[in-house]
Amino acid sequence: MLNSKQIKKVEIQKFKKDQWLENTVRIANLFLAYFLNFPV
Repeated sequence: MLNSKQIKKVEIQKFKKDQWLENTVRIANLFLAYFLNFPV
């Protein structure tokens, strides 16, 4: 079994990964909205 320190480390890595994904999606949505509102 993992001890609490290892579990915490895994949770932090997962959280960072999820946050990175969320930020990427947010940025992609901003670009999409920009291009839809201001077609070149």
